[in-house]
Amino acid sequence: MDEYGYLSHIYWWLRAYFEPGVQIDRDLARKTALLVREHTKSGEVEDPLEIYEINENLLSRISADTDTSDTVKVFNILKSIEEMVKKKGHTEPYLIAIGERAEKVAEDYKQRQISTQDALKNLKEIIEESCEAKRARAEKDLDEDAFTMFWLLKGDGVKEPEDAAKQMEKVFADYPHWKTTDAQAREVRKEFYKVLNAKGVKDKTVMAKKILHYLKREVS
Repeated sequence: MDEYGYLSHIYWWLRAYFEPGVQIDRDLARKTALLVREHTKSGEVEDPLEIYEINENLLSRISADTDTSDTVKVFNILKSIEEMVKKKGHTEPYLIAIGERAEKVAEDYKQRQISTQDALKNLKEIIEESCEAKRARAEKDLDEDAFTMFWLLKGDGVKEPEDAAKQMEKVFADYPHWKTTDAQAREVRKEFYKVLNAKGVKDKTVMAKKILHYLKREVS
């Protein structure tokens, strides 16, 4: 049983560090924690990852932390971004796109396509983007969906993205059930094509499909 407790700790840590975004089997985790608590002196099995608050101070905090290895920082940031998206993605859909960028970094890192230093650099850029989006969210007079549209259009280089978002904000108000009603969804797409066309976007269909997908998507 002592050996099982030791192996359980290893299992827990490996899943936490090397499979961010994948939910641990909760029943197995609960049974493992009970066994370890009963048969060792270590008590409850704790998640080794530190959850950071994604804010303006995080980058300086990470840089000043000389006790934590870059590898651990990478997984801490990945887990922190995942938690941020889970908590806020329902009301701030633009975070889903930011979270997907972090997932891509995680996948590249696990496949050894990028180094630890590159992964950390990429994640710092994602943190900066998240903070920039938060500042813009406070400044713009747009509702959640319109702001998400603004942010994604801005990221894709569409000219006058705020004007386009404001136009679509009115469309969303005219078709309040567009996320659940096919007929209203078609009308919203039509209006979005018109807005994108006026902004000189060439591949309107692809861009509209991508952005509307983020607005309708649920965070699991």
